[in-house]
Amino acid sequence: MTWVVPDEIEAALHAAATARLPARVLKPAALAAAVVDRSRRYTSERERLATPGDADGDLAARALFFTVADVAKVGLPLVELEAQRGLPDGALAVVDVGAGAGAMSLGVVAWLAATGRQARCAPPSSIATPARSRSGATRCAPPGPRSGSRSRRRWWWPTSGAPRCRPPTSSSPARCSTSCPRRRRLPSSSALAAARHAAIVIEPALRETARALHALRDAVLAGGRAAVVAPCTHDRPCPMLADPRDWCHEVRPARLPARTRALAAATGLRDGDLKFAYLVLAPSPAPTTSSTPGWRVVSEPLRPKGKLELFMCGADGRRRLRLLDRHAGPGPTAVRALVRGDLVALAPAPDERGTIAADVEVSRVHRAWPG
Repeated sequence: MTWVVPDEIEAALHAAATARLPARVLKPAALAAAVVDRSRRYTSERERLATPGDADGDLAARALFFTVADVAKVGLPLVELEAQRGLPDGALAVVDVGAGAGAMSLGVVAWLAATGRQARCAPPSSIATPARSRSGATRCAPPGPRSGSRSRRRWWWPTSGAPRCRPPTSSSPARCSTSCPRRRRLPSSSALAAARHAAIVIEPALRETARALHALRDAVLAGGRAAVVAPCTHDRPCPMLADPRDWCHEVRPARLPARTRALAAATGLRDGDLKFAYLVLAPSPAPTTSSTPGWRVVSEPLRPKGKLELFMCGADGRRRLRLLDRHAGPGPTAVRALVRGDLVALAPAPDERGTIAADVEVSRVHRAWPG
């Protein structure tokens, strides 16, 4: 159940950084200090996010730590899309808006490789170009069709501030301007709803940014022009917004490559888990998880005396469901094996108190990746 970041991605980023950045920022102590500084600006000092003390050191921290640590995040939305038949049989074209050091683009490439597909990508502009644009774009040639289909899908949202992109052809990759404007806010709900195919938004697992993503989801659904593919199982208002203390995010165990793992230990950051919030939208009508009755596990297991408890989100909103320890059998065993992110159907449904029946039957609709 561990997400693995390929060692090859770490090696490629180190090679690019060595060729493009001053040697002083790549020394272990300097790199660790830059990672800690960016972490503070990313969490508790967000007003300083755009003003690093050392631009080269900050880029090194982004490329050699945060990019590697974030690569696997985009795999989850892609798996959800695939599970809902939201991916084409043929070529897949991806536009990464505001690519930065390229974590999401590299994650797409890693996912394609892990699933037996092929991709050709140019490096992210933030490392590959001397100007090192603050918000670059990665361009990727779509992988060859697997079944003779020429269909293509694109993940982007057309806003006035987005880079102008030329659509890919069979012989030419999609190309996007590397002088993309800086983007510090989520794209508007109308822009996301106008996306041609599917839009993936990934945000840090901070309360502020995750709640903004929940509000964006509700605004898109209220507009009626887009459907939620994942992670939600319903189209009701997000229950997390009812209490300002709540927010929903993912946690997945991950294995980082050796140098990134050592840097995480030296800085005390990233405990080995991927933590992020995400949203996958598609034009409405579209196949979505909300069309399948079920529950999404949205918490780690809680184990008060005598029972197992899990927070799950479904058509009835977010509920704390409980299974008594004395219940045995195939159904209760299956419930105890659930992990965060699983999408399941329970029959009979939990009672009004959230108690799961002893004779429950569990049908796993979708397993949190990787299974």
